[in-house]
Amino acid sequence: MVMMSSFVRKMRKVWLIWLAEVAAEKPDDKEAGYELLEYL
Repeated sequence: MVMMSSFVRKMRKVWLIWLAEVAAEKPDDKEAGYELLEYL
């Protein structure tokens, strides 16, 4: 279970980096990205 939470944290970090890149290119996608981030 501990491994799972560290995996989630790692994925969230990767997601934030990807989200920042996408937000720079396509501002419209940013809100959808934040909604998905809250879901995680």
